[in-house]
Amino acid sequence: MKNFVIILYLFFSLIQCSNNSNNYSKSTEIAESINNDTIVLDNISKFKANQNATIFTLNNEHLEYKPNNTFDLFIDKKHIGNIGFENKSSDIPGYSVWNYKSEKSNEYKIILIEAEADIGTAWYKIIILKEEQILTSFFIDEPRSNSEQYTMNQFITMMIHDNILTIKFTKRLIEKYSKIPGNLSSDEKYLYMDFSLEK
Repeated sequence: MKNFVIILYLFFSLIQCSNNSNNYSKSTEIAESINNDTIVLDNISKFKANQNATIFTLNNEHLEYKPNNTFDLFIDKKHIGNIGFENKSSDIPGYSVWNYKSEKSNEYKIILIEAEADIGTAWYKIIILKEEQILTSFFIDEPRSNSEQYTMNQFITMMIHDNILTIKFTKRLIEKYSKIPGNLSSDEKYLYMDFSLEK
């Protein structure tokens, strides 16, 4: 009987080890990949809006909202480019703008524009700058959080490694009305979206 119990214990131990191996997560993969070449965009700041919420300013950067539903981006009063909202409704209650950069490197920075909805958030637009030039931009329609309850740095964090921008979403802060895309990798706490920075 004692031998039988030992055999059962070993059997279930093997199953548990197998399950742990299968649950090797994206967060573990990212943690192991972080080295001196990884740029963690952990300096996250919010742009300050003027009274009419048409100009957003942060240090030497500012964005000006235009009647044609675009933003002009300026750095040190120099016009960097125009940010459009293609095929997006202009009927938006307002915007908030965030800056993601790294203390370690100033090669890249990210501007995140959050379009507000009547309840929560409608969508996000990511603008990637390299050496103060717009490299590319794209929309994130899902997943979404509720900006009235959580700040952006609680919901979205980012890092760059091997010319890949990884955007990490906190699962517990995703709103019930948000649909989670099926092509995102995930673990117990986070969803991950990868975007190539190579042209």
